[in-house]
Amino acid sequence: MKKYLLFFFLLVGLITNAQLVSKNFRTKIFHPKGDTIQIDSVSIYPYNFEVFDDNQQEIDAVNYTINFEKSELILPKNYESIVVNYYVFPSFLTLTYTNLDKKIIAPFATQNPELYTFDKKESGYKKPFDGLQTSGSLIRGLTIGNNQNAVLNSSLDLQISGKLSENITLKAAISDTSVPIQQNGYTQNLQQFDNVFIELGSKQWQLKAGDIFLKNTSIELLNFNKKVSGVELHTQFKLNDGSLKTSISGAMVQGQFVSNTFKGLNGNQGPYKLKGNQGESFIIVVPGSETIFVNGIPLKSGAENDYIIDYQTAEITFNSTYPINADQRITV
Repeated sequence: MKKYLLFFFLLVGLITNAQLVSKNFRTKIFHPKGDTIQIDSVSIYPYNFEVFDDNQQEIDAVNYTINFEKSELILPKNYESIVVNYYVFPSFLTLTYTNLDKKIIAPFATQNPELYTFDKKESGYKKPFDGLQTSGSLIRGLTIGNNQNAVLNSSLDLQISGKLSENITLKAAISDTSVPIQQNGYTQNLQQFDNVFIELGSKQWQLKAGDIFLKNTSIELLNFNKKVSGVELHTQFKLNDGSLKTSISGAMVQGQFVSNTFKGLNGNQGPYKLKGNQGESFIIVVPGSETIFVNGIPLKSGAENDYIIDYQTAEITFNSTYPINADQRITV
């Protein structure tokens, strides 16, 4: 499993680097006339910095001094020409943002000064990640009572979509609700309070992370459809005679697996208490993770179906439309 994770992170790193190399990587040739060379007008990235002499041999870092912040290279030894390979930071990190143009500020007061007007359209300000669209809400609340302590309620609902760059798109949905109640499963379709979904994609690859669906319906022997918390990577590359498609996924299970088997009681529709692997009576069931069989027949959750379940107290109550007797073997 560790080898697969290592391969996954290496693959993501190569894909990300391939997208950035054309925009942030630069190569320049200099003919030094002194010991100090101004490489660029902005700060440069401190990693993957290389200097080559006129024989295309890399110059060791001990033979020069580099100031990455000021983008200055100091070479004590004289060279006819050098080649510098380096990366620059994204443009929105190196730009200078100002509300007004300093060039139009008068150095001293005059009797008839020239008047200027400020135009927002010509201010030169560029918003970082301008291609992203965001929407959502953030709610904070306080609940107090004469017979209870103060409780803070919070809710976050955020959606993000758009392009990070020319070739990379982003989709994200993040919801988080912290309220002093537990969903009881009285309806057939359960809604999770916490949900995180992030998707990055381009023409060659697609990466999903968070609460995702893993499914396989292409073969008959290993069909599955499971909602998990993990990552999933799809890649597609063109070959000479066709294309190569790969898929890698990894996930972790919420909670731990527990199985309870007991017999019903005549005229008792519940509630039936569930227990843990060690027989502990106080457990909390992960919402929507249960599967209930009665004599090998699966049941459906919901007030209009076969049973309802309280996940916080781990209690199952069967509806009157599905009577329970002592001859029934219940497996949860």
